[in-house]
Amino acid sequence: MVSSACARGFAALGVFLISAGDANSQTPDADQPVSQAPIRAAVELARVDFVALAADGQLVPDLTAGDVTLKIDGRAREIRSFQFVRLGLPSAATPPPSRLPAPFGTNALDDVGRTIVLIFETDSIRANVVQQATSAAVEFVGTLSPQDWVGVVTMPYGGVLVEPTRDHDRVRKVLPTISGQASQQMTDSAKSCRTRDTLIALAGHLRGLTHIEGPKTIVFVSSGMLLPRRDAPMTGAPGPCELRSEHFEAVGTAAVVSRSNLYVIKPDDFVIDSAKNAFADPTASRFRSSNEELAGIESLAGVAHGQLLRLTASDRTAFAKVARESAGYYLVGFEPRSGERNGSYRRVDFDVARAGVKVRVHPTLLIPRPDGKRPVLTPQAMLRDSQAYRDLPLRVVAVTAPNPGDAKLRIVAILEAQDLPVTSGTVLESAAFGLIDARGRLVAQWTANARELSLAPAMSAGLASPGKYRLRAAAIDSTGRRGTAEYEFAAEPVSAGELSLSAMVLGVSFQKNFLPRLQFVKEPTAAGQFEIFGAAPQGTLSVAMELATSEDGPALVRVPGAIVATSDVDRHRATGVVPVANLAPGDYIMRGVLSLNGTPIGRVIRVLRKAT
Repeated sequence: MVSSACARGFAALGVFLISAGDANSQTPDADQPVSQAPIRAAVELARVDFVALAADGQLVPDLTAGDVTLKIDGRAREIRSFQFVRLGLPSAATPPPSRLPAPFGTNALDDVGRTIVLIFETDSIRANVVQQATSAAVEFVGTLSPQDWVGVVTMPYGGVLVEPTRDHDRVRKVLPTISGQASQQMTDSAKSCRTRDTLIALAGHLRGLTHIEGPKTIVFVSSGMLLPRRDAPMTGAPGPCELRSEHFEAVGTAAVVSRSNLYVIKPDDFVIDSAKNAFADPTASRFRSSNEELAGIESLAGVAHGQLLRLTASDRTAFAKVARESAGYYLVGFEPRSGERNGSYRRVDFDVARAGVKVRVHPTLLIPRPDGKRPVLTPQAMLRDSQAYRDLPLRVVAVTAPNPGDAKLRIVAILEAQDLPVTSGTVLESAAFGLIDARGRLVAQWTANARELSLAPAMSAGLASPGKYRLRAAAIDSTGRRGTAEYEFAAEPVSAGELSLSAMVLGVSFQKNFLPRLQFVKEPTAAGQFEIFGAAPQGTLSVAMELATSEDGPALVRVPGAIVATSDVDRHRATGVVPVANLAPGDYIMRGVLSLNGTPIGRVIRVLRKAT
């Protein structure tokens, strides 16, 4: 909800913000008409992903479209788009960077992170073996990037212990609680039931991941499964646990539809016979059962085009292999031919001209039927659906500030179209912003006007009550490209004694002007700016800008800043500049510390990203 109060809101966030007295005043149910970009016809590409590995098992990140030949149903196709998407760290042995909040929201695939689901078939794993697998999984999760999503599931009779989350500490706490339920006395019939039920649960779970964008990494931990078999004499009716090849094939189909890459990990289990059986002739039955169960998980890996890996107490390279191979992938787009958009599966092949490079890809691709007549997608319409639009790459961040005389806070959205500065003649043509609360409700929205869109980056403001929100930004540029990006933040007042502080904005100082910047690359310095509200207290106010690797860690750099008066007697502006040219790429904390007579009374922080 935006009102004329935003005129003060823009000014109150610094000289870089324009007066917004003519900003649109809207509610979620009453959009005002805005100038819309023309809806241009565009060809929707089909996309397929693959992983390229060198002879030593490392990812190959530097292929070009010219290195690759794509074949659909045996016929070479023109590659219309080609991108390497790096998702995680290059090796599970590499420690992750500091776990800081995201500095901004973005629709770039590189910042989405991996989706990894750890599935334990607990009824196949004995109690004294499962700890070997869960402890290795704990170490694995500890090496992942903060952007990665991790879920934990037990099968066939357990369920979802942790939905995919970026709260890795929660995952690491849950994993040791998993217990194995396998018994040496389990009959073949019981094993058949367990295998069938697990396959059904696994296929269903994979299909449930279809709505999550991008490839998924599934780590399935099992001590073994049976192959397809009858659960009754050949002359009798099928038994209660008939295990058919269709149960395995359903998992393979679900893996293709959900873009899931399956790793089957078998923890070693050395069984010691009891004294009762020490002198009994085991015949071949025990070994036959063991071999059949190994053949079962080999079959599972085969139908899902996955890999079977071993895990021992001394060799945990299985999880390192998962981390390495899931850290990036190639996304290739091609234009389907007439008649191919019919919901059928197509055979996919990739040939790589570069010697020593192995390609791993699902051998089939489902090209869905067209959705039919599509509605006109305005920015306002894109706010209300959950789909990610990536044709227009965006970054967005929210900045909060007090609204004097009001319990609500000012929310300024800063929107950066990443490639517009190098795209000649291309500009943002329309943009809308929405606030989504913790219950998933769109509680406020507003539309940027022409003056706000003309800024680089674009800025527009609204009002909201304190709380946790997800800011969703939707925009269209003058070529018709559409993009959405989301940023999670807490709109909370910041107190400094009797004063109130706005959030910090990062940027660069240019000819005495302040220009917001969401990401830093080659800039020699980074500037921070925030507002101070309230009557000036008795004494001397001072400000310092600090750069650190964590919110409360020691300062790498500490630079005194300046506090200047504004046109409002009860509002001052704090600014400071820190050197960033020699920083290694990564995320850092910029702290603005306000002091009274040399004693800190308040601070504001913002995550600063240094990119390559």
